[in-house]
Amino acid sequence: SKYITGLKPGVKASDFLGKISAEGATLKVVDASGKEKTGKLATGNKLQVYDSKNELVKSYEIVIYGDANGDGDINVLDMIKVNRHILGLGKLSGCYLTAADANRDNAGVNVLDMIFINRHALGLTTIKQD
Repeated sequence: SKYITGLKPGVKASDFLGKISAEGATLKVVDASGKEKTGKLATGNKLQVYDSKNELVKSYEIVIYGDANGDGDINVLDMIKVNRHILGLGKLSGCYLTAADANRDNAGVNVLDMIFINRHALGLTTIKQD
């Protein structure tokens, strides 16, 4: 898969990197602009794998279900992104579209995903990440 999922909102890049390894490789997390990430992970961040010559070998995008705007939080801003997508006012694509499918029913991004995000933001439920 080109995506890494299963990460809970709020996980820091350093904690994530501390739990994984690749023999003979260096791992980095970067944000969507390519700058090395130090804070909490967000949809659109990338895990990059470099070989012993420091050449990029593989890149995986991070998806946090419900984090449709890529700020690492699940809140009303994500609901706005999903709403705009549904209304055709701002289309989501790639990892952001995957993250917007908060209920992961593979029926496309719809009002049910907005409800999942809303309930998560209100603290009524938690969007499953695994």
